[in-house]
Amino acid sequence: VVEQATQPGSGRWIQRAVAGGDAEVVGVVLREASQLARHKHGKDALIAVLERASKDHQRALVDVLRGEWLELSVDVHACRMVQRLMEVCDDEVCLPVVAELQGHLEDLLDHKY
Repeated sequence: VVEQATQPGSGRWIQRAVAGGDAEVVGVVLREASQLARHKHGKDALIAVLERASKDHQRALVDVLRGEWLELSVDVHACRMVQRLMEVCDDEVCLPVVAELQGHLEDLLDHKY
């Protein structure tokens, strides 16, 4: 799953698996979230989870990446996933991420990503 998730166009495959309720795929994506977030194509697997998975899976993704959100916000690939999380998830899911970023907002506004 991880190898396939890092290939170009993997987002569509992951989207179908997530939308179809494939718990195994979602589980692997969540376990490997830190690695996938920083990958050019792997981040698309995480975006698929954010866009199509249940709120519980969204919360699980936020929890798995706890402590990494600041670093992910300024990563060339992961920053898109962080942006998408803020766009598609409700406040309850986003709150732990916002809490991690709080106090760093000026630095983040000045960062190129």
